[in-house]
Amino acid sequence: DNYNYEGYISKAIESVLNQSYKNIEIIVVDDGSSDKSIDIIKSYQEKFPEKIKTCFKENGGQASAFNAGVKLSTGKLICFLDSDDEFENEKVSQVVNAYNDGYEYIFNNHTMISENKAIIPYETVKYPYNGHNLFLVYYISKYVGDITSTISISKKLADKIFPIKDENGWRIQADDVIVFTASILSQSFFINDKLTKYRIHGENGYYNKVIPSHKKFD
Repeated sequence: DNYNYEGYISKAIESVLNQSYKNIEIIVVDDGSSDKSIDIIKSYQEKFPEKIKTCFKENGGQASAFNAGVKLSTGKLICFLDSDDEFENEKVSQVVNAYNDGYEYIFNNHTMISENKAIIPYETVKYPYNGHNLFLVYYISKYVGDITSTISISKKLADKIFPIKDENGWRIQADDVIVFTASILSQSFFINDKLTKYRIHGENGYYNKVIPSHKKFD
């Protein structure tokens, strides 16, 4: 999903094109950008028509973009990637291995980087909860997951979660819908390898909003 990230979208797309695992489709959903993002995305689609699908839509927020992208997907697995982040080269390969072991909700550790790709020291402590997490999630409201660009789910599981109904209510942080629902409906698997680069910059869309429990589980 992309919105006005002309300075980062190329790096995101290149990081997927450079995956060691090659049997992939790349779906780029532009959520009504007004910068040069659309031209950049179109140039990649023209260069790699067999790999890249595009969707250019009016601005509707992250849930709306997720809905559009999932609808276009045809693979057995969906790996989410915000357009200001990047995948490490072995990301998809390791996720596929976990899927082949029977897991449908898979998430990995990440590295935080600055605008110029310098590593920002950061150690995660809240993510590695493998297995069935219904009690943690539903009764304790524990977040069993990681940032958007570390989350992967099977298409079978995606068909249970999507489309997200309240698009306007999830203009940002729509990954919470995936995390909480997937944790209840499936067995999770955490890959501790840092397979995602999470970029911190002045225009990150995330903020620490408080979500009522009924919103998490509706």
